[in-house]
Amino acid sequence: GDQSNNDAAGSGAVYMFVRSGTTWTQQAYIKASTAGATDNFGKAVALDGDTLAVGAWFEDSNATGVDGDQSNNDANDSGAVYVFVRSGTTWTQQAYVKASNTEATDGFGYSLALDGDTLAVGAPDTHGSYDSHTGRVYMFARESGTNTWAAVAGPGGGLLKMDAYGQDVAHEDDVFGYAVGLASESFLAALNFHAGSGDTGFTDLAEVHFFDETTKVANVDGVSFTERSEYAMPSDVVAGDLREPSIVANTQPMQTVAVSETDPYTLIVGAEGKDGG
Repeated sequence: GDQSNNDAAGSGAVYMFVRSGTTWTQQAYIKASTAGATDNFGKAVALDGDTLAVGAWFEDSNATGVDGDQSNNDANDSGAVYVFVRSGTTWTQQAYVKASNTEATDGFGYSLALDGDTLAVGAPDTHGSYDSHTGRVYMFARESGTNTWAAVAGPGGGLLKMDAYGQDVAHEDDVFGYAVGLASESFLAALNFHAGSGDTGFTDLAEVHFFDETTKVANVDGVSFTERSEYAMPSDVVAGDLREPSIVANTQPMQTVAVSETDPYTLIVGAEGKDGG
């Protein structure tokens, strides 16, 4: 596309670089197929081999599922994810991905994780039948050897925070899915704020919830995910270390998660607001 054009303010873009020896050169300039002002395309990116996923969490279409109607702006800031594949040095769009229950201000595409043919998408501002900003994580899978992406089954149109008994325990301002990590196409870690008092005595903290594959989905080399009865939280947590920035001024949250590729998994959690020398 034309990088000199500034007619869609805040639409967003992705720049792809490749290395030869010690030299990095730009390989591609990537835009959404229907770039719109303030879509924030590039808010999140995930790359695995020749497949790239890009989140545009302020995209406005009311489409649902995969490859729906991109042309309208009837669901403000609902969000979308664009999947691209590379052949040689050329990147082309393979899929336009939306939530199964698209609503305005969901923020679908705020966070992304891609592993092989499995894609995790965080939508931390979803409402559903709950109060605002409870959050969901949506799972998608690509049928091996094809260009076909499909939603992976999940309760209520996306994964929610569950307790050890499989009961929905989502609450207002959980922003579940603020960050996601994916490994081996079958193990998901999702960040959740407002964990409650737990063992720490604090509220408005954060914890990481884990999901595992359970059953194969017909005709798709993907998985249906259910939550493990476990979660992770730093042992030395202090109020303010892990809070969402909208909750406490001038603090930073536990914002990022990453999971090692193979079992036994290793989890890395970034808490940039943590004090200490």
